[in-house]
Amino acid sequence: AVSVVGGITLHEGIERVQSGKGMVKALKHHTFVSARPLADNDAVKEMSLGLVSEAVAGGVATLFMLGMTGSGKTYNMDVVHGAAPAALFAALAAPSANGQAQPTAGLIAYELVGKKSFDLLSPEKGEVMLRTGADGKMRVSGTEERVSSDPTQLEEWLRSASARRETGATGANATSSRSHAVYQISTPGGGRLLLVDLAGVPRCTRA
Repeated sequence: AVSVVGGITLHEGIERVQSGKGMVKALKHHTFVSARPLADNDAVKEMSLGLVSEAVAGGVATLFMLGMTGSGKTYNMDVVHGAAPAALFAALAAPSANGQAQPTAGLIAYELVGKKSFDLLSPEKGEVMLRTGADGKMRVSGTEERVSSDPTQLEEWLRSASARRETGATGANATSSRSHAVYQISTPGGGRLLLVDLAGVPRCTRA
């Protein structure tokens, strides 16, 4: 759960061992004083530009969409899907304007459903393998990677991948996403932009 009181506080549900009681449930609080909620589409787009800049510079930038079912996570991710490709290629084109080859970006997309993962760019939605390497880094295999130099095409791929996600009806949303989706855009300089749209957290009901 996230509350907004002079910033943003993330309440993390954890389990810990307590003397005399064994394993008990508890809350761990993480407060971000300078953080502010995104008020509209323009704010979401502006936020995504900073992430794009980091990826173009060769770094790894990650965006998580987390919240209750029906809170607008996938809607906001769709805004990012529309804004990020154009911003990415505009930034990539700047250093290559002196006659170098047109820049390209790669895309893989997959969803996590229970204990399995599936490719969102393949019409067959083949199973994807996630493994941790000896260096501690996650390895993804079995995904279809698409490469393009066209921001419009990249945007279309992102939207079609999103449309292939598992959905189901909930009390708050008739077509709620029931999987975690990961969209990874790679840049020529080795940078990565990771867009993670988590499945909605069920709303609590009181008897």
